[in-house]
Amino acid sequence: MGRLVRNGVSGIIVEALLLVVGVSLAILFSSTVMSKLSEFQSRFTVISSQTIQSFSEKLTYVHATYNSSEGCFLIYIKNAGSYAISSLDRATTIFGPIGAATYIPFSNSPAAGCGCWNYVEYEIVNNALDPYETIAIKIYNSTPLTPPYYFKFVTSRGTSLEAEFSSLLR
Repeated sequence: MGRLVRNGVSGIIVEALLLVVGVSLAILFSSTVMSKLSEFQSRFTVISSQTIQSFSEKLTYVHATYNSSEGCFLIYIKNAGSYAISSLDRATTIFGPIGAATYIPFSNSPAAGCGCWNYVEYEIVNNALDPYETIAIKIYNSTPLTPPYYFKFVTSRGTSLEAEFSSLLR
């Protein structure tokens, strides 16, 4: 009879241990899943915010001219969207005659003939194109160009503006 009680008690102890192990594994699994879910939610929130901002970016071509004293084209663009566009120096600029336009790299210290571009802020100087602000893109071409001209500007978020023009006021 002592053996029967011992086996009965052992069975209860085994069941209790299995229950504790099962609950521990469930807690471990759920905490892992919850932390990954929280990480996913954070990433989703950031991506959603960036997507909304990129949909709210709207660039508008205003005017183009050639500044012979600086040896550069001036292309005025306006942010008609509701969010500021930052990191302008990381934008991609394509410029040249239609059918032969090329990539123009950004430069912090441009000079006539460098084959680079820079920009000038006229309102709030904060290295961003704020809503309703107009900036001038200065393109310093390295070779003579003949019209008509093609211009494309793509922000770091992928918003783009394209314009073709032929006559320039000097």
